[in-house]
Amino acid sequence: MSIKALALPEPPSDNTSAPIDTVESLLAGERRIALSLWTILHEMRLHKQLPDWVMKMDGPVGSHAQWDILDNIRRKTDVALSGLQPEYEYLVWDEKRNTLAGGFPSIREANKAADNLRSEYPTARVVRLHRLDEGQFTISRRTYHV
Repeated sequence: MSIKALALPEPPSDNTSAPIDTVESLLAGERRIALSLWTILHEMRLHKQLPDWVMKMDGPVGSHAQWDILDNIRRKTDVALSGLQPEYEYLVWDEKRNTLAGGFPSIREANKAADNLRSEYPTARVVRLHRLDEGQFTISRRTYHV
Protein backbone atom coordinates (compact mmCIF):
# COMPACT_ATOMS: atom_id res chain seq x y z
CA MET A 1 0.00 0.00 0.00
CA SER A 2 1.39 3.37 -0.95
CA ILE A 3 1.45 6.44 1.25
CA LYS A 4 -0.92 8.15 -1.24
CA ALA A 5 -3.49 5.39 -0.66
CA LEU A 6 -3.46 6.33 3.02
CA ALA A 7 -4.04 10.05 2.44
CA LEU A 8 -7.07 11.58 4.11
CA PRO A 9 -9.77 12.77 1.72
CA GLU A 10 -10.10 16.49 1.22
CA PRO A 11 -13.23 18.07 2.68
CA PRO A 12 -15.52 19.35 -0.08
CA SER A 13 -14.96 23.03 -0.81
CA ASP A 14 -18.40 23.67 -2.27
CA ASN A 15 -20.37 22.90 0.92
CA THR A 16 -22.82 20.75 -1.05
CA SER A 17 -22.24 17.74 1.14
CA ALA A 18 -23.76 17.52 4.59
CA PRO A 19 -21.28 18.15 7.44
CA ILE A 20 -21.87 14.64 8.78
CA ASP A 21 -20.80 13.20 5.39
CA THR A 22 -17.56 15.15 5.60
CA VAL A 23 -16.87 13.95 9.14
CA GLU A 24 -17.65 10.35 8.20
CA SER A 25 -15.37 10.57 5.17
CA LEU A 26 -12.50 12.05 7.17
CA LEU A 27 -12.95 9.48 9.94
CA ALA A 28 -12.90 6.64 7.42
CA GLY A 29 -9.61 7.96 6.04
CA GLU A 30 -8.15 8.34 9.51
CA ARG A 31 -9.24 4.81 10.37
CA ARG A 32 -7.55 3.42 7.25
CA ILE A 33 -4.30 5.05 8.35
CA ALA A 34 -4.68 3.80 11.95
CA LEU A 35 -5.36 0.25 10.75
CA SER A 36 -2.34 0.32 8.46
CA LEU A 37 -0.04 1.66 11.19
CA TRP A 38 -1.37 -0.80 13.78
CA THR A 39 -0.78 -3.68 11.33
CA ILE A 40 2.82 -2.56 10.76
CA LEU A 41 3.45 -2.24 14.50
CA HIS A 42 1.80 -5.61 15.14
CA GLU A 43 4.07 -7.34 12.62
CA MET A 44 7.14 -5.55 13.98
CA ARG A 45 6.22 -6.64 17.51
CA LEU A 46 5.76 -10.27 16.41
CA HIS A 47 9.19 -10.24 14.73
CA LYS A 48 10.77 -8.47 17.73
CA GLN A 49 11.76 -5.47 15.62
CA LEU A 50 10.45 -2.79 17.98
CA PRO A 51 12.86 -0.98 20.34
CA ASP A 52 12.86 -2.15 23.98
CA TRP A 53 11.34 1.10 25.25
CA VAL A 54 8.32 0.53 22.97
CA MET A 55 7.92 -3.07 24.14
CA LYS A 56 7.88 -1.88 27.78
CA MET A 57 5.00 0.55 27.24
CA ASP A 58 1.66 -0.10 28.95
CA GLY A 59 -0.42 -2.35 26.72
CA PRO A 60 2.19 -3.43 24.17
CA VAL A 61 2.08 -1.49 20.92
CA GLY A 62 0.56 -3.51 18.09
CA SER A 63 -1.03 -6.03 20.47
CA HIS A 64 -4.53 -7.44 20.30
CA ALA A 65 -5.28 -5.66 23.58
CA GLN A 66 -4.42 -2.38 21.90
CA TRP A 67 -6.60 -3.31 18.92
CA ASP A 68 -9.52 -3.95 21.29
CA ILE A 69 -9.05 -0.48 22.78
CA LEU A 70 -9.01 1.12 19.31
CA ASP A 71 -12.09 -0.86 18.29
CA ASN A 72 -13.95 0.21 21.44
CA ILE A 73 -13.14 3.88 20.76
CA ARG A 74 -14.27 3.46 17.14
CA ARG A 75 -17.60 1.99 18.25
CA LYS A 76 -18.20 4.83 20.72
CA THR A 77 -17.39 7.36 17.99
CA ASP A 78 -19.89 5.69 15.64
CA VAL A 79 -22.59 5.85 18.32
CA ALA A 80 -21.82 9.51 19.04
CA LEU A 81 -21.93 10.37 15.33
CA SER A 82 -25.22 8.60 14.79
CA GLY A 83 -26.61 10.59 17.72
CA LEU A 84 -25.77 13.84 15.93
CA GLN A 85 -28.06 12.93 13.06
CA PRO A 86 -30.80 10.75 14.56
CA GLU A 87 -32.86 10.93 11.37
CA TYR A 88 -30.19 8.84 9.61
CA GLU A 89 -29.98 5.08 9.74
CA TYR A 90 -28.40 2.46 7.52
CA LEU A 91 -30.20 -0.22 5.56
CA VAL A 92 -29.17 -3.23 3.56
CA TRP A 93 -31.01 -2.45 0.34
CA ASP A 94 -31.78 -4.40 -2.80
CA GLU A 95 -33.52 -2.41 -5.55
CA LYS A 96 -35.70 -5.34 -6.63
CA ARG A 97 -36.65 -6.51 -3.16
CA ASN A 98 -36.52 -3.21 -1.26
CA THR A 99 -35.21 -3.35 2.29
CA LEU A 100 -33.58 -6.62 3.32
CA ALA A 101 -32.54 -5.46 6.78
CA GLY A 102 -32.67 -2.09 8.45
CA GLY A 103 -32.36 0.05 11.52
CA PHE A 104 -28.57 -0.07 11.78
CA PRO A 105 -27.15 2.96 13.63
CA SER A 106 -23.70 2.62 12.05
CA ILE A 107 -22.43 1.73 8.62
CA ARG A 108 -20.14 -0.88 10.17
CA GLU A 109 -23.07 -2.89 11.55
CA ALA A 110 -24.92 -2.56 8.24
CA ASN A 111 -21.87 -3.80 6.31
CA LYS A 112 -21.69 -6.91 8.50
CA ALA A 113 -25.36 -7.63 7.79
CA ALA A 114 -24.86 -7.03 4.05
CA ASP A 115 -21.93 -9.45 3.97
CA ASN A 116 -24.18 -12.12 5.47
CA LEU A 117 -26.96 -11.46 2.94
CA ARG A 118 -24.88 -11.22 -0.26
CA SER A 119 -24.75 -14.98 -0.84
CA GLU A 120 -28.53 -14.99 -1.24
CA TYR A 121 -28.88 -11.42 -2.60
CA PRO A 122 -25.73 -10.57 -4.61
CA THR A 123 -26.95 -7.05 -5.49
CA ALA A 124 -27.55 -6.05 -1.87
CA ARG A 125 -25.79 -2.84 -0.86
CA VAL A 126 -25.64 -0.63 2.19
CA VAL A 127 -27.36 2.73 1.93
CA ARG A 128 -27.96 5.57 4.32
CA LEU A 129 -31.60 6.36 4.83
CA HIS A 130 -32.69 9.88 5.67
CA ARG A 131 -36.17 10.14 7.14
CA LEU A 132 -37.99 13.21 5.84
CA ASP A 133 -41.47 12.80 7.29
CA GLU A 134 -43.68 10.00 8.48
CA GLY A 135 -43.93 7.61 5.55
CA GLN A 136 -41.35 9.41 3.41
CA PHE A 137 -37.60 8.89 3.14
CA THR A 138 -34.70 9.33 0.73
CA ILE A 139 -32.08 6.84 -0.36
CA SER A 140 -29.32 8.05 -2.65
CA ARG A 141 -31.21 11.31 -3.35
CA ARG A 142 -34.33 9.44 -4.48
CA THR A 143 -37.52 9.96 -2.45
CA TYR A 144 -39.72 7.02 -1.53
CA HIS A 145 -43.20 7.02 0.00
CA VAL A 146 -44.57 4.22 2.16
